[in-house]
Amino acid sequence: MSKKNQIIFFCAAIVVTLAVLVIYRRTFLPVRLNDKIDDLATTEKSVPVLIYNAAFERLQRHFTDDQSALLATLMVAQSKLETANYTSAVYLQNNNAFGYKYYADSIYQAGMGLAAPASENDNYGIYANVADSAREVADWIGRRSADFTNVTGVYDYAAALSNDKYFTEAADLYAADMNHYFTTNIA
Repeated sequence: MSKKNQIIFFCAAIVVTLAVLVIYRRTFLPVRLNDKIDDLATTEKSVPVLIYNAAFERLQRHFTDDQSALLATLMVAQSKLETANYTSAVYLQNNNAFGYKYYADSIYQAGMGLAAPASENDNYGIYANVADSAREVADWIGRRSADFTNVTGVYDYAAALSNDKYFTEAADLYAADMNHYFTTNIA
């Protein structure tokens, strides 16, 4: 076999191997593992988009499209605040973008994650992927839709979260911190 034919054969073997790996990944790996692999490939810029899209889809069950879009955008700002712009250990190790605590009956959580500070006396939930973290909080908001229907901005959103005991600090302080991350351009 000539050197040229050897190179062609080698390149063809690489292409076939890569095609088999792609087909194997899509066919045989569990969906949750695929989600985890997809999350590993996300960049800092794509995390807000992932959160927005997952939240918007769930929020539409309870709110108008415009209100769902606003709440999903506010959830992106909240996630940035809760994770220190996606750098916290809870986010990095648990895919938990909102500091949501472990709840045994959650349909989204994959188990118990890192321990929360002693003052909170609980553990954080761990998620298979970031989108499930956003879905969990969007469903939580949906179950309290009456409190979020008239939200028009960061301060209303923080007040609604506070009224529903999502956090313990003063709502105006939380809103001021969240406002730092708020933008309508999430990409």
